[in-house]
Amino acid sequence: MKAKLSFLTAIVGLLFTGFAWAQQVQVGNGTEVNTHLPIEPFYNYSYTQQIYLASEIGDNDGGTITEIKFYYHGSNGIASSNEWTVYIGHTTKTEFSSTSDWVDVSTLTQVFSGNIGSVTADGWVTIDITDWNYNGTDNIIVAVDENQSGYDGSGDDFYATSVADNRALEYHSDSSNPDPASPPAGNLKTYIPNIIFVGLQASCPAPANATASATSASEATLSWDANGGSQWEIEWGNAGFSQGSGTTVSGITQPTYQLTGLSEGLYEYYVRADCGGGTYSSWLGPIAWTQPYANDTCGQAMTLTVYDAGAGAGNEVTQNTTYATASSMSHTSCDSYGTNYDLFYSFTAPASGAVKIITGGDGGSSIEAAVYDGCGGNEIECFSSSSTKTVQGLTAGDTYILQIWHDSGSQNEFTIVLEKTCPSPSNLSAQVTSDTEATLSWDANGATEWELEWGDSNFTQGSGTLVSGITQPSYQLTGLTAGNSYKYYVRSNCGSSSGTSEWAGPYSWDQIVPPANDACATATEIDSLPYQVTQDASGATNNDGFINICSNAMNDGVWFKFTVDQVNGDITVTVTPGTWDPQLDVYEGSDCASLSCVQAADSYGSGHAETITFTPTSGTTYYINVGHYSSYTDGSEGTFTLDVTGDVTLSQENSQFQGFVLYPNPTKGIISWNSNKKVQSVSVMDPSGKELFHVEEPANSIDIRHLASGTYILNVYIQGVRQSFVVIKE
Repeated sequence: MKAKLSFLTAIVGLLFTGFAWAQQVQVGNGTEVNTHLPIEPFYNYSYTQQIYLASEIGDNDGGTITEIKFYYHGSNGIASSNEWTVYIGHTTKTEFSSTSDWVDVSTLTQVFSGNIGSVTADGWVTIDITDWNYNGTDNIIVAVDENQSGYDGSGDDFYATSVADNRALEYHSDSSNPDPASPPAGNLKTYIPNIIFVGLQASCPAPANATASATSASEATLSWDANGGSQWEIEWGNAGFSQGSGTTVSGITQPTYQLTGLSEGLYEYYVRADCGGGTYSSWLGPIAWTQPYANDTCGQAMTLTVYDAGAGAGNEVTQNTTYATASSMSHTSCDSYGTNYDLFYSFTAPASGAVKIITGGDGGSSIEAAVYDGCGGNEIECFSSSSTKTVQGLTAGDTYILQIWHDSGSQNEFTIVLEKTCPSPSNLSAQVTSDTEATLSWDANGATEWELEWGDSNFTQGSGTLVSGITQPSYQLTGLTAGNSYKYYVRSNCGSSSGTSEWAGPYSWDQIVPPANDACATATEIDSLPYQVTQDASGATNNDGFINICSNAMNDGVWFKFTVDQVNGDITVTVTPGTWDPQLDVYEGSDCASLSCVQAADSYGSGHAETITFTPTSGTTYYINVGHYSSYTDGSEGTFTLDVTGDVTLSQENSQFQGFVLYPNPTKGIISWNSNKKVQSVSVMDPSGKELFHVEEPANSIDIRHLASGTYILNVYIQGVRQSFVVIKE
């Protein structure tokens, strides 16, 4: 019987020996970085001392420390910072009193010197030290001297915990390797690096790995690792509270606790084990968490009233994105990067279909926002940082979602209120209708009344001519001066509840009557080839926008057209500009709405000719567009000469030349004609297209007797339309 008992005693002894070997105490549970503790990997050298209190260690009986562990956090590892010398000692100090208050290293025991091994991933780094006996009464001081000449990344660090006093002293340098026997003045730190003492066992072990998370707008779950305990006590309150002033909850028998009745804000808690008989572990904490607003998610969006214009003051809602989290909708079309801490609101669009979003307070000017037609729906507007944002074009009576956010690091308190507003006009334009008249027009965007201010191109708002009570989105100006430059502003008037919109504009224009062939629909008809015309197109407009029929888009300039009858060869079109940069396009189609690209030419710059040669098809109508080359800027056209040549016969469709008869041809020198309409001018060209002479308002004949015998081109102009005839001089 004795033998059996001795055997059991031996087994139990072995088990307890193994258990003692596995015992450990952790001090510190924080996630602070950039404290330079226990080393500073981003510098060549560092030396630190840190104090751990006996009350934190909790092993009143003492024990033998066989290993220590620090928690590495980073991405690159510390291959250039792993040569350490470690010292441990007892101390009655509870903090360092000055930057030179180092503990004499001769009073400490060197327990390790060498390479701590490869450190490449987050986790505890174990240092197998020479066994050191802790007396269970004093505080422990740990000194670390990092001697390797080299440095790692700025993001390579060790986790530390914030404490109340100057519990650490550190020095780091790229050039000076400190001597632990006489270190230079260092830097005081209210942190201690998280540490594990392997071989100690707290008489009442503190809980470990405490966490906290909000489970709703008013609830949060606190939890921790039991670490051998069976009953606990917590103290909680608003972030930064002093222990003893918080709310204490005792007798907790599970390593978790549910808080209720919370409001938005930042909170912290501490937890300790209750080992009975008035014995408690050290406190673990503070552990912080954020209690968000109810409208932290789109599904719980807060309903906002849309007040009349100017009536929002005094009705603002105050919130703080510090208490917000990033939602699944946090990335938007105008902010698709980083972490966006967002909150959500809903509102009903007013009759005007326009809402002004007004934000104020410390963070009001940095608020960003987006508007949707529902949670996870279509994004209607997206706004960058500003205090006032206007969304318009909404459907009256429909409900919309408003998302606001601050970028990471910019969270702050703000106020928000919505007001009815008047939709601003858009797409302003001006069309010159005569030398002294112009029609101004704009998009209504839901408004029904406007006022405008206009004047010459140099006028300052407030000094122009004001016109009110306009009930159509257009206005006819008269009494203008041909050749002058003008501009105008326009705003909507939505009545007392929505007020007036912001001024739109200015829109500027030159009072120059556009050419008759400014649009495709009024293209100049070419009746015969060769054809040449010189035109000043400086008054041409861009009409309905850029022409993108050909892949190389261009300005909508001036237009010409012709219909091919008989084809005997190619057609060549050349535009020779003055000092501007033209593009030349040729299209085909039965009308302006059905054009397709034949060719586009934009090979040269300002002052250089552009040419297109193509093979026509009998019975096809072709359109020529001569305009500024740009596809994104409404550039100014200028003077140019257009030449169209080719061995083809064109269809005669101009009524101006009906009944026109030219005789005799061939001629000895006098060419006469009969015409139902007055001939405006006549020009004579040689076969190369060079103009020889020009006659304005001729009678009914022209004299070419001074020309040598040969073939000539006679260009006849009637009501702005030209027709060319081949004339033979005998």
